[in-house]
Amino acid sequence: MSEVRKLTFFISSPGDVYEERTLAQRVMDRLQSEFAGRAVLEPVFWEHEPLLATDTFQTQISKPSDADVMVAILWSRLGTRLPKQFTREDGSRYDSGTEFEFEDAVRGFEENGKPQLLVYRKTAKASVQLDDEDALMDRIEQKKKLDSFINRWFHDHEEGTLKAAFHPFESPSEFELVLERHLRKIIERALPEAAGREVAATAVWKKGSPFRGLQSFDFEHAPIFFGRTKAIGDVLESLRRQASEGCAFVLVLGMSGGGKSSLARAGVMPMLTQPGVIEGVGMWRRAIYRPSDVRGDLFLGLATALLKENGLRLPDMTPEEMGEVLRQSPTAALALIKTSLAQDATDLARKGQGGKTPQARLALLVDQMEEVFTQDWVTDKDRERFVECLDKLARSDRVWVVATFRSDLYPKCATVPKLVELKEGSGQYDLMPPTATEIGQMVRLPTRAAGLRFEEDPSSNERLDDMLRDAAAARPELLPLLQFTLQELYERRRDDGTLTLEAYHELGGVEGSLAKRAEAVYEKLPAKEKEALPKVLEKLVHVRSGAQEAIGRRRAHMEDFDTAEQKELVDAFIAARLFVTELDEDVAAVMVTHEALLWHWPRVQEWVEQNRENLRVHSRISAAAERWMAFIEDSLAAERKRRNIKRAVVAMLAVMAVTATGGAIVATQQKKIAEEQRARAEVEAQTAKRTSDFIVGLFEVSDPSEARGNEILAREILDAGANRINSELANEPEIQAKLMDTIGKVYTSLGLFNEAIPLLRRSVEQRRGLGVAESDIADSLNNLGEVLALKAELDDAEATYSEALEKRRSVYGEKHPLVADTLAGLAYVKTLRGDFAEAELLLRQALDVRRETLGGEHQDVAKNLEELGLVLLEQGDYEAAEELLRQSLDIQRSIFGTDPHPDVANTLNNLALVVYSAGRPKEAEDLFREALEMNRELLDDTHPAIAIGLNNVAFLLHDRGEYAEAEQLYLETLSIQRKVFGEVHPEVASTMVNLASLLNDTGRTDEAIRLAEEALEIQWKIHGGEHPDIARAMMALAQWHYEAGQMQQAENLLRDAMQMRIHLLGPDHPDVTMIRVALGNVLADSAQMDEACTLVAGAPETLADALGEDHWRVAVAYSLSGACLTADKAFEEAERQLLRSLEQLGQESAALDFFRLQTLERLAVLYHQWGRAAEEKKYRDMKAAESSGMEQ
Repeated sequence: MSEVRKLTFFISSPGDVYEERTLAQRVMDRLQSEFAGRAVLEPVFWEHEPLLATDTFQTQISKPSDADVMVAILWSRLGTRLPKQFTREDGSRYDSGTEFEFEDAVRGFEENGKPQLLVYRKTAKASVQLDDEDALMDRIEQKKKLDSFINRWFHDHEEGTLKAAFHPFESPSEFELVLERHLRKIIERALPEAAGREVAATAVWKKGSPFRGLQSFDFEHAPIFFGRTKAIGDVLESLRRQASEGCAFVLVLGMSGGGKSSLARAGVMPMLTQPGVIEGVGMWRRAIYRPSDVRGDLFLGLATALLKENGLRLPDMTPEEMGEVLRQSPTAALALIKTSLAQDATDLARKGQGGKTPQARLALLVDQMEEVFTQDWVTDKDRERFVECLDKLARSDRVWVVATFRSDLYPKCATVPKLVELKEGSGQYDLMPPTATEIGQMVRLPTRAAGLRFEEDPSSNERLDDMLRDAAAARPELLPLLQFTLQELYERRRDDGTLTLEAYHELGGVEGSLAKRAEAVYEKLPAKEKEALPKVLEKLVHVRSGAQEAIGRRRAHMEDFDTAEQKELVDAFIAARLFVTELDEDVAAVMVTHEALLWHWPRVQEWVEQNRENLRVHSRISAAAERWMAFIEDSLAAERKRRNIKRAVVAMLAVMAVTATGGAIVATQQKKIAEEQRARAEVEAQTAKRTSDFIVGLFEVSDPSEARGNEILAREILDAGANRINSELANEPEIQAKLMDTIGKVYTSLGLFNEAIPLLRRSVEQRRGLGVAESDIADSLNNLGEVLALKAELDDAEATYSEALEKRRSVYGEKHPLVADTLAGLAYVKTLRGDFAEAELLLRQALDVRRETLGGEHQDVAKNLEELGLVLLEQGDYEAAEELLRQSLDIQRSIFGTDPHPDVANTLNNLALVVYSAGRPKEAEDLFREALEMNRELLDDTHPAIAIGLNNVAFLLHDRGEYAEAEQLYLETLSIQRKVFGEVHPEVASTMVNLASLLNDTGRTDEAIRLAEEALEIQWKIHGGEHPDIARAMMALAQWHYEAGQMQQAENLLRDAMQMRIHLLGPDHPDVTMIRVALGNVLADSAQMDEACTLVAGAPETLADALGEDHWRVAVAYSLSGACLTADKAFEEAERQLLRSLEQLGQESAALDFFRLQTLERLAVLYHQWGRAAEEKKYRDMKAAESSGMEQ
């Protein structure tokens, strides 16, 4: 007998790859089982050693140079610097234990030829917490150290080559596969040739069968749960991203029988709760809950799960008491959870002999969450309360929530808006069927873990494990029955642990095992339900016609089963995984899992033979009926879809229809222009028809109560359409390009700019390559220019609009409405840049074209006048701006008459803004109210335009100091907006900022800051990056921090806002100047006078040019400028500027009291330094008196 070889593996890494370290341990366990009797594998993991708090890691574990193999795993950190007693021969310190271990391994290899060194580097982007500046800076510093380490050891910069090898990997699943392959080769090379023969694996799983039959895997089955490493890693990464956004919740969606429960219970939960897998979390409690666990009470069931052995330690709390707390006050329940976790963390630290107290978290799995919708005892109110409770837990920073949900019931999510909100961002994971490789792991690895093996046919070399893998890979719906077949094979195994081909063939393979299971399920049914089988089969079986007639399966809607007995039979077969459910046009449908059940179950075969002729007739009638229904559906599609699709989707469909049919309209016009273009026109018309058909196909929604509705549904439909373009239209590139342009334009209309841009870019490039008409390319360019401008990618937007303008002028000449459209778009870009003079010029050109081609009384002319007026407003020419908006209003009233119209109401709102800016607030209020009343006549009370009108009136009342009425209107506005848009919407955030401003002006600064922070968080969620709305919210929030004396918070926000505005608008834009003044004020009051004075230099003049000499922002700039002149001892000019500022601020609203008091203080300081005590006293007394009056 050959000698057993011992091999030591040292696993080295910093603390940011715990997930990969756990996988490395599992790989080592599998390899130990595989090479049992030939090798002893001894892994060294520092987390498995009994390390004492009295010494360092490095002195208590064996050195890498003593090992045979060292595995180094790196990602975003290098680790913590070692104590000073660890130095190199030259006296330099090690930046981390990982660096020490690596260099020790290198020295060992150079001196002794071992250890073999394998380095793996994760390439996935690391997530960071932006709200913890210290942690963020530490992560950046760690990344720099790691990059320096990699460059020093692996890159030859002189040669531009790699001087040492490392293995990059993107995901944990990739790491697991690569590591196992590498280590297996190293072990095989290390063994004597005689030891290389295959022997039976040693069992590491000794708890019976490693297969679960038709049951789910659970937490304790993690050691035998294989094949889902990628999905586990993906869910964990989604959880990390969600947690970083403040909502640790992920909904795992998948087909019935697709493995959701097993993934969550045996995959995600065990890995999630490994200390360190979530960075910074050192201990976990866990709870697994299924809504039907305790019938009749969701909250009692949840409480029971939370208080089980591995859950919360609340010895004085019964499940009934905890359930009532969860129902009545999730906030109070959260306090109990936090207390329990804190106590557990303290106890763990105490057991560790005074070590650092770890962060503790609770992992909660809500398995089969669709039961909150399907259990008839769950009321709507309890369902909503339950989801609100989960929402509170997931947003607590203490509880991480995973839920599983059947995909065929997914539309029910939309009936609980809080659930839709909860899964926003990365909060939904779609579990796909496993790949053939993953199925191979599911088959082979549990078998090996249990010390079993598969038989191989010596005559054909065909292996049983390959046959099982191939059968399941061919039909993903057989996945649950694969486990059933494996369990049957286990029960028929030989004494030596071999799973045999004979048993597999006796079962009839994976498909044959279905028949045996079906008969067993059938026999357990009551007699009446057994009698329902023929009626059920009638709905699920049909005869496929063709050269060879065959019996096949078909889909039936759940509602088609019209008796209780039929439904009970169907439910029993679904529970046994013999029928599967799925979504058929948003309606739950059922079908036989596999046609093998029809072919091999004798009971079905007998029924088919008795009813074959009836089945033939039924199939022929069904086919004829489907043809007629298709004809009828084509005729009624538009009306049906208008009835069944919710408001936001209807609006989207309207936009898409106009865009899609544009080609047909142009084609019709071309026919009238010239006969020789007839062929081209027909092609255009056919393309438009095909495009429209495709778009209508995206809207197959049958039940409005189940539709996901509003913007969420619109987004999902668009996403589906974008995906289908690639898969279905590869051979129709012209239609493909048209649809990319269409869907991109609608993405833009919904504010989904990041989704729109790539589609529109592809449309432009594809149309260029196809050599289509220049007019089509110009259309795509114009649409792309629009979204780039809205995204504030101004250089690209300007270049794109300019090219579109050139092409449209080439095609249509100078005088064409489409040329005017592009001129107006280019003017918008110029406006965003602050180049109002150029914007004005372009809009005047567009206006000339539109008047000449469309006439003076056209809606586009009115719109042009309105846009031009708003540009003049930005330049401070209130009189000219007002004149143009009144002209626009006159044209619209001549077009629409005296009847209310939304465009008229919009123009009234803009005119009111101009009038208000010109200093006539009462007249502005009248116009705002007129617009509001007009919209009330046109729209229901929850329409967004009503909210805009309420907000405008509230703003004026707020400005006049009528705070109570203004606050009520702001709250009414928010109520409407939240009902229409949900919590996360720019209009909601904007109104929250307005309300926060009012709260600040009424002395409720802390409330104002909290509300503004919520608004800012919403803006970040919406825009994800730099955006003018974010900069505005940051500036407002900074001002309130400033007024509250929180100088550092104010400074940080203003610096970020200034950089954002500079990037978006350029350094010379008036908005940037406003932020410079605001930041300068903060710095001046923080004893940073030099920088403050640099920021304010030239600001009063810039703002006066943009806003007019009398604007309050100009007064604030003069106040800061005067303070700077005081510091420079230019007292006379300082006096002039400060007195001017004080006079102007005295004429403004009470909302500017803070700046007036600030200016009074600066005047007092000026006279103090000037030696004029009488004037100093005068202004200090004025400040004291005004402060006292404000407090009263």
